[in-house]
Amino acid sequence: MQFLFLVEPAPGCAHFQYPSAIGRVIEARLPASLPATKRTMPWRAFDGNLTVNEDAESMTTSLKRTLYKGFDAALGEELTAGRHEWVVKAPNWSPNNYVGVAADACDKRTYPSDTSAWALHLCDGTLCSGVAHNVTRGMGYTRMDGSRGFLSTGSAAMAAARSNGAKNPLWDGDRVKRGTPVRVILDMEARTLSFAIGDAEPQLAYTDLPASVCPYVASGDIGERSLMETWAPQ
Repeated sequence: MQFLFLVEPAPGCAHFQYPSAIGRVIEARLPASLPATKRTMPWRAFDGNLTVNEDAESMTTSLKRTLYKGFDAALGEELTAGRHEWVVKAPNWSPNNYVGVAADACDKRTYPSDTSAWALHLCDGTLCSGVAHNVTRGMGYTRMDGSRGFLSTGSAAMAAARSNGAKNPLWDGDRVKRGTPVRVILDMEARTLSFAIGDAEPQLAYTDLPASVCPYVASGDIGERSLMETWAPQ
């Protein structure tokens, strides 16, 4: 039996419901708009091919590749608890930029689809992960308001994939236009990752994340095409 817990969302927050690994409904209340103030956030690069520059005036951190060879990823601080939010923007069009979270031990020189990353493609808005389970649309339920939710990897049929996360089969990503900021919302209490493209409402992307992940950006391009600017709300 599945129970729904309805809680009034805070003002200015979007309201999401989805089942946890034990059949409860976890609620994520997410700010519905971009933060007004910002601060720089730290990033770790693992190859000299990827440069990281903080700008104290604009309060942004920019990442750019200098050589075209494979992929390069950068990671933020390891996160194990709490709710975290940051923004990533690709000022110039590229089919090879990604944003999301990843395990600290992920392969930093490959596509997110080939390693332990849970990401969004900063071009066509699709989800990209080398480990997250693809839950089918049929493995779901209907809420009281008629909308659809999906069963997480806590179900017996998917227990083996529990620690690898699950993609939201109802994800409806839009193409990310050049220069559009993408908000990343990570809830380590609920173990979920959501994205909001531009001024759109946040949308649940991944559930059942592992106990520890890091902010993640990756690019397979070079120069201005690989440029990504990041910041966090103040």
